[in-house]
Amino acid sequence: MSFFVEVRAIPLSCGEESTRRLAVEVTRCLFAEMTRRRAWRLGRGLAGVKRARRGVPGNHPGSAIQGRFTLRTNCFVLLACIAFMMSGCASLMPGESSKDANKSLAPTAGGYIERQEAELVQRMTRADGTSIQREQDKLCITFNCGVLFPDDSTELKPDAPARIAPVAEVLAKYPATSIKVDGFTDRTGSEKYDHEITESRATAVRDVLVGKGIDPARIRARGFGDSKPLTTNATDEGRRTNRRVTITIAPL
Repeated sequence: MSFFVEVRAIPLSCGEESTRRLAVEVTRCLFAEMTRRRAWRLGRGLAGVKRARRGVPGNHPGSAIQGRFTLRTNCFVLLACIAFMMSGCASLMPGESSKDANKSLAPTAGGYIERQEAELVQRMTRADGTSIQREQDKLCITFNCGVLFPDDSTELKPDAPARIAPVAEVLAKYPATSIKVDGFTDRTGSEKYDHEITESRATAVRDVLVGKGIDPARIRARGFGDSKPLTTNATDEGRRTNRRVTITIAPL
């Protein structure tokens, strides 16, 4: 029957919840098949049972027997199929239990990033201009340059490594990610100067991460100058917002 083909197409390395869903699906398919192919037999059998019980003359002697047999057979097949599926997918996968199958499933990218986000929020000191944002499977940490660097300088402030350290700790704990360190600034200097200072600042933050034990092969440092402002450069507050270094984390 067609429902056996549907069952075999469903992945069997599943847990208890998936097993219950699979049993429901098998039951639905079986019921639909019985309804489509055997409805007339079932109705005819029921009619025979009722006539036999009422003692209606002229009833075929085999009608009652056929009705009872049809009812019992259909109920037995239905209950046996449910019991078989509810016994668990482990019986269908020799040598592997449903618990082992669940352990073999790789974590989703979303869950991997969510855990990092939660740890970063817990560990980081949220200074003015520092933020953590997640977009789908990427995590972006933004440091305002005023937190990490003196004005017009690429030398880190004395307390800057301590502010970056929590990021390094989380990155070390979750190695299956790539890291981009990007520098940005306002539009007060020349294009060449802006590019050089943003690249140098991004490299300085990268060096802190590497010094904390992060594999340098995972990190890419870049400077974008004033090409990607977050807001207007016409005000002091806007320029201060545009001067920033971001660390973007993405799953491999």
